[in-house]
Amino acid sequence: MTALITICATAAVPLAGIWYMGSSPVTGALCSLMVCFVVYWAIDVARYRSIKGSNPGPAWTTPFGMGALVAMVLDPIPFWNRQASYSRRGFSVNAMLGRFMVFVTDGDLCNHIFTNVKDYVLFAHPNARWLFGSENLIYMEQAQHKDFRSMLMPGVYSKEALACYLSCQERACREHLQRLVGAGEVDARLRLRLMNAEASQESFVGPYLSASQKEQLTEDLLTFTLGFLSFPVAIPGSGLWKAIRARHRIRSMLTPIAQTAKQNMAQGDSPRCVMDFWAKEVVSRRKVGSDGNDDSADAVSNPDMASTVLDFFFASQDATTSAVVWALHLLTTSTNGDAVLGKMRDAVGASLPAEQRPSLLDVVAPGSYIYTCALECLRARPPVPMVPHLTRHEVVLDGKVKLPAGSMVIPSISIAAENEKHAGIFDPDAGAKDGQFNTTLVFGAGQHKCPGRMYALQLLAVFMAVVARDMMFDRRLTEVSNDSTYLPTLVPADNWYTFDRFRA
Repeated sequence: MTALITICATAAVPLAGIWYMGSSPVTGALCSLMVCFVVYWAIDVARYRSIKGSNPGPAWTTPFGMGALVAMVLDPIPFWNRQASYSRRGFSVNAMLGRFMVFVTDGDLCNHIFTNVKDYVLFAHPNARWLFGSENLIYMEQAQHKDFRSMLMPGVYSKEALACYLSCQERACREHLQRLVGAGEVDARLRLRLMNAEASQESFVGPYLSASQKEQLTEDLLTFTLGFLSFPVAIPGSGLWKAIRARHRIRSMLTPIAQTAKQNMAQGDSPRCVMDFWAKEVVSRRKVGSDGNDDSADAVSNPDMASTVLDFFFASQDATTSAVVWALHLLTTSTNGDAVLGKMRDAVGASLPAEQRPSLLDVVAPGSYIYTCALECLRARPPVPMVPHLTRHEVVLDGKVKLPAGSMVIPSISIAAENEKHAGIFDPDAGAKDGQFNTTLVFGAGQHKCPGRMYALQLLAVFMAVVARDMMFDRRLTEVSNDSTYLPTLVPADNWYTFDRFRA
């Protein structure tokens, strides 16, 4: 059918022009363009219908999937919920940006896509290549990606490094939460985003930033984030254009810091942040004879280090802000929220004198009750809703639908969470018995499993420990408090809280 329509289009366009040429060349040209648009829309629809077959999804699509794109950008939560409503067999289909699209809601199928690098490549977001850059870690292929991560992971997330970050995280959480005491009712998401900004700045590059640079970085990171909520049009004045400019400013700030960190580590200084721990690893593998000023002698260049730390900032600003506000949400809206909070207070020794409390390092260690609560929050409310991929070549998905090369396949972590064993329940004890969801989906899987997951989990655990130890809080519930919004991670639709100091 597509071939027939193409033949008709080839003939129809010049005929339309000739038909109207006698009255006006402009009219003929406009008619030709209109006929071209209609015919190629018909081709696009015919192609969609042919691939869709009997698979669940809307029967018809708008021209080149633009209607789906507009609906997704303007009101993402209802759009994806409607798409999920088609998913009778763990997936549904649609079209977007001229691509055939599959929305996957089955957990096992999501994990298959994450781990199958032979058939699928990470796409992330329509704006991602503009914002992250085509040379970014998330777009590296298997061998290059493995080599790059081997330089990143050992030092940056060692026990020594995590202990260093913990002190930054605890100080930021404690100081920002104390500022909320006596402040009246506040929007916790906005205030906790500032908390996460300080925690990540101090943990990642803190010793190298001046006060003005910290302020500029916070502002640029917000602009960068809003680029993911913008239409994929990078024209001057657009949200995406502003985000791209913010990315360049951030990279310009972080690149010389990477060089300074390498120099400091080469002369034997103690590491104080992510950039230092990573620089120490890079310097330890430096080519013999390098004087430390030749960036090409290092396995990871200063601009690449800057770009990767920018990735960390992006994730820590939004995904971790989402995680901490969902933690408060679950503690205030779940039927057993008070009981869980009581056990958390016991775990941190909230009623004990300060000198008798267990160390925070022990309180948030893997296997502790606080750490288990953090895992349960992520299972119950995953911050990252989905991770789009593209097919590398023609793929048969789950033996049911044949996808052409370049199709968009979107594993939905948030919808998969609604379909898993303990959906709708916040119970750290029960959730801990079935940790499969956290290990396979919340942070992704395969070669692109989130490299910052240990930092993020520790920050969430530290936040929950400080809240249990130091704070009392109350939430004003509204008619939308149990709804979600997309910013671009999932967060509660409202977050109105009042804070006070905990009194045993």
